Amino acid sequence: INPNKKNFSKNEEKIEKENKFYTYLLYFTIPIQLLFLILFFDAIQEPNLTNSEIFGRVFGMGIMCGVLGYVSRNSISQTKFLELIAATNKVNHRGPDGGGFSLINSKNGDTLTKFFYNGNDLSASGIDVDARNFDIFLGHRRLSIFDLSENGFQPMTSGNDIICFNGEVYNYLELKKQFNLEELESDADTEVALKLYQKIQKNSLSHFNGMWSMMIWDHNKKELVVSNDRFGVKPLYYLQNSDELYLFSEVKQINAFSKIRLSLDYSTINQYLSKGLLDIDVNTFYNEVKRFEPGHYSVISPLNLGDLEFVSYYSLPEQEKIELEDAKEELITLIEDSVKIRTRADVDWGVAVSGGLDSSIIYSKVAKLVGNQEATTFSAIFPGMEGDESEHIYNLIDKNNSSTKFIFPDKEFGTSDLENHIYHQDFPIATTSFYAEWCVSRKVRDSGVKVILNGQGADEVFGGYHLHFYNYVKSLVVRGHIYEFLDQVNSFAELKKVSRLSIMRIVFGDVKLWLKFKFQIGKPNAELSRYFVKDLYQALKNDIYKYQLPTNLRSDDRDGMAFGIESRHPFMDYRIVDFGMRLPDKYKIKNGWQKWILREISGQIPDLIRYRKDKKGYTTPQKEMLEIHRNYINEKRNSAFSLIQKNYDTDRMAFLGIWLEKFQN
Repeated sequence: INPNKKNFSKNEEKIEKENKFYTYLLYFTIPIQLLFLILFFDAIQEPNLTNSEIFGRVFGMGIMCGVLGYVSRNSISQTKFLELIAATNKVNHRGPDGGGFSLINSKNGDTLTKFFYNGNDLSASGIDVDARNFDIFLGHRRLSIFDLSENGFQPMTSGNDIICFNGEVYNYLELKKQFNLEELESDADTEVALKLYQKIQKNSLSHFNGMWSMMIWDHNKKELVVSNDRFGVKPLYYLQNSDELYLFSEVKQINAFSKIRLSLDYSTINQYLSKGLLDIDVNTFYNEVKRFEPGHYSVISPLNLGDLEFVSYYSLPEQEKIELEDAKEELITLIEDSVKIRTRADVDWGVAVSGGLDSSIIYSKVAKLVGNQEATTFSAIFPGMEGDESEHIYNLIDKNNSSTKFIFPDKEFGTSDLENHIYHQDFPIATTSFYAEWCVSRKVRDSGVKVILNGQGADEVFGGYHLHFYNYVKSLVVRGHIYEFLDQVNSFAELKKVSRLSIMRIVFGDVKLWLKFKFQIGKPNAELSRYFVKDLYQALKNDIYKYQLPTNLRSDDRDGMAFGIESRHPFMDYRIVDFGMRLPDKYKIKNGWQKWILREISGQIPDLIRYRKDKKGYTTPQKEMLEIHRNYINEKRNSAFSLIQKNYDTDRMAFLGIWLEKFQN
């Protein structure tokens, strides 16, 4: 059972009576709880239990652009060249301000680069190019954020080296000064990234603070260096066969190639249908398409085009001891600087505000940064419906602020818009929460804003999901810290107005499951692996790399890019992530409060938000939104059933049916 979705009693009077009873009872039942653990240990000796049985018995979250890379053992045919141009144009929405391409001969170093301005499509017609002289293609679509002049167009060259780059290096001004990068021809972060690579090679990646999918042609070494940012904020995909390698921002680009045949990965699809899991590893809905590993680079040469070898340039740090006051001071400094460098742009920017703690912290730092100026905000609300957070948003921002933009996704929702949303996502959606983000991005575009900051990432780094609380208190039990465990349970029960017994049932169920897998009695499946963790640190690491952030970040990227909008995530600054992972658990969860240290440093936001006891996430009234179109939803569900031949969640089946029609027909 996912604790985030646990159905606790809402009868507060009954719960209060229970809590009083268990307050007196708990301290006299510690031996019984320990005996309970022993009995659980005995139970795990039962052989031949399947994972599903275990689960059931135990239990009862720059320049923004689009890129395309192609490397071949052979020369590029004219037919392939036309397809490469078409594949680059398939992501014009990512780069409506123009584009370009480079052709490279990896043997003699010859290159040819062309640009197309004013948002025009790339076009192979009228270009006197014999593609057969080349074996590498780099295509680019441009969304201008820094240096709006033609100097910022890509692919960009410096000497004989070439960069093709989707993303932003936010600290490019600091890097320019730190490494004495002079004689730059543009004011773009792209040129700083290329110049720094030329100076310190692949070590440059560790100095970049930003998000990127990056390809650099190193002329001297005759190799293409491909890298992805530390957390995959800008997802990159690849497809490889014996003679060719394709690299692309969005999976839909591969459909431009007539000879490529894709087959469905039913294992990944079943994971989505049964558990709502997406992006938990490098696999996609296609067997042939893989996700490039975040925090890694790969060196590619047409002369040695074997399987990609991924080299890590980043890893999460281990926990350290730190004094509380020092930790608070450091975190405030990091957040303020992260916001500062993420508001760098030569275009208008704003803030997405949900009414929760995380986006409110970002807004408060932006408000401090701009002083008396108004910061434009964007919020999705559902007045009178489940999931509405208008009260908290109005508490944060004066409702008469003319720079506040409200969006009503339930009013905008329609079947054709849902189909368009899923098409741009590249995969089916797990919930309509992602549709709400889609509507916000559209409003941002319509308001003339190109950059939007949000609070994504704080939950995964500082322990914001209910599951993280259970991970933490489970570790207390396993380590024998029973009194501390009971204190946390008591505090959490008081805050959430839930039964202590209900909490303890979940915790000891988690302990039983952990013991089963610890002693190798059964093997956890993809979902249960999220529960098979020894402590909070491992749980956070899993959510950063597997269960939460990859899907959330891809969704942010797709929803924003569909409307030519760049999403920026101050909490995903690697310095903040490193700080959060080094931070002791007791500063993340304390007295039942999750993200405790964030609440401690947020005195500038209203207490109604700072000390919110509920955790809603980015919720939408999905049932009501879809019920109006139930016939349509059933039709799409039946379409998916004809392929899958199994019954799953109706909504996810319908979303899959829409995706199949968009990508398989």
